[in-house]
Amino acid sequence: MNRKRETSKGRRPGSCGGGFTLIELLVVIAIIAILAALLLPALTRATQRATQAGCMSNFRQVHVAMQLWLDDNQDWLPPGQGAAYGLWNGQFVGYNQSSTGDLAYYLATYLAYPAPDATMREAKVMLCPGFARSVKDGNVTSVVTTLVTYYLDGTSIDGSTNRVSFFPFGYPAGDPGVSGPPHKITEVQNQAPLTQVWYIADVDSVAWPGGWGGIEMPAKPVHGSTRNYLYFDGHLGKKKVKPSGGL
Repeated sequence: MNRKRETSKGRRPGSCGGGFTLIELLVVIAIIAILAALLLPALTRATQRATQAGCMSNFRQVHVAMQLWLDDNQDWLPPGQGAAYGLWNGQFVGYNQSSTGDLAYYLATYLAYPAPDATMREAKVMLCPGFARSVKDGNVTSVVTTLVTYYLDGTSIDGSTNRVSFFPFGYPAGDPGVSGPPHKITEVQNQAPLTQVWYIADVDSVAWPGGWGGIEMPAKPVHGSTRNYLYFDGHLGKKKVKPSGGL
C-alpha cells in the first residue's frame, strides 16, 4: 500500500510550522512577560526577607557571644574593666590584633573564630548578607577594614525622648567629651529597661549621608523600608526607616 505523500495543504496561512500562528506565539510571549512582571516584586520581597533573616541570625549569634563575654567579665561590656577607652560606633567587618576598637576583637573566640593575631580576618557575623552581595570587590576579605555595616550604640531608648547618658561600650581616644571607658551592663539597666535599649543596628548612607571619613557602607537600607535592631535583653526588632533616614 502506498503511503500518502505529506503536503503542506493543511497548514494555515501565517503558521510557524508547529501548529502555532505568529499571533498566537506573540500572545504566549506577552502572557509570559505579564506573569514575570507580576512575580518579580514577590521574588524581590522574598529575597529581602531571606536577607533580613540572615542579618537577624547574625544578631542572635552576637548576643549569645556577648552574654558569654559578660559572664566571664563580671558584667563589664567590651573592652572590659580597666580599659581606658572603648569601641567605635561604626563596626568593621575585619579584625586582627590591632582592632581594639571593634567588637569582633573581643567576641571572636566566643563566635568560634580564631583569636586576634597579626592576620586580618573576616568576622562574618559583622557583615550584613544584604551588603555582602553588593560589595564591589568580589573578595570581601581584602576590604574588611573599609566596610561598616553595623552601628554599635547603646544610648537610644525606644518610646522615649530620653537616652542612656553614656556610651555603654565607651569610645576610643581622640574625641573630647565622648571618649571614655566601657561600662557595666548593670549601669545601663539602672537608666532604662534592657528591653528598650538597642545596641546594634543596620547602618547605611541614608542614616549617615556624610559617612565616616570615606569608609564604605551600604548606599541605602539593605532591607528595604526597615532596619534590624538588637536589644540588650537579647530580643530582635525591626523598625521602619524614618522619613529623615535616621535610626
